[in-house]
Amino acid sequence: MAASPTPTLVLVPEWGTGHLMSMLESCKRILLCGGRALSITLLVMRPPTAQATSEVEAHVRREAASGLDIRFHRLPAVEPPADAAGVEEFIARYIQLHAPHVRDAVAGMSCPVAALVLDLFAAPMVDVARDLGVPSYVFMSSTGAMLALMLHLPVLHQVVTVDVEFSQVDGESLWHGLPMAPWPLYAEQHLNAFELVADMGVAVPLKVDRKRDNFVEAADLERAVKCLMGEEGRKVRERAAEMRDVCRNAVNKGGSSDAALQRLSEALHHGAVLPPTM
Repeated sequence: MAASPTPTLVLVPEWGTGHLMSMLESCKRILLCGGRALSITLLVMRPPTAQATSEVEAHVRREAASGLDIRFHRLPAVEPPADAAGVEEFIARYIQLHAPHVRDAVAGMSCPVAALVLDLFAAPMVDVARDLGVPSYVFMSSTGAMLALMLHLPVLHQVVTVDVEFSQVDGESLWHGLPMAPWPLYAEQHLNAFELVADMGVAVPLKVDRKRDNFVEAADLERAVKCLMGEEGRKVRERAAEMRDVCRNAVNKGGSSDAALQRLSEALHHGAVLPPTM
């Protein structure tokens, strides 16, 4: 009796390194931690710039040589939108133009599809998954604490009006237990800095002049660095070391993140379906 084909996770990332590699590495952990066989199929969009294309191809070559069950399917090129009002609209529209090609790629697969894992910018493609009867997930790399805050915002709104940006803290520094002096420049980084200093206690603040394009005086930068290195920053360094242990314990065998991935792996196997031929 022939063995059943291995179900595959179909990834639809945005081409940026922080999007593509975060999604791929997270799904690789599912492959490595699960008790059942899974493969990864990454649908590669052609980026709109030559530099981004070169970076994506370098990632593809490196991962193809990793020895893991990862396949790369290059989607047909599309014409970038010429009338986008800003970078966010450009990315969202450019990705959405790939929806028919994503549909064709998934429908043409000969193995069961465990799920369609979508980048945040590709969230509208949940309609593609629904049409094909395939489970779908939207990949968000924010911390659990930040996502919990988003759920709590309706309660906070009854008390005070706030303007909240999407946020994630510097996970790499926390992983290595490094204290920080965050210098926010744009978008959600100001909220990140506040969370690192006031909530997590792993950083010392910089006096950022937002009226002068987020300028920081040299003297204040010197003060912050000396604080991190001296006696005044002892508690910050200790707290950063504690967070390093918390991060590592979560992903170690039996940790909270490891257990969550095990449950997700089981759910993916139970939900795997063979897409209908279009």
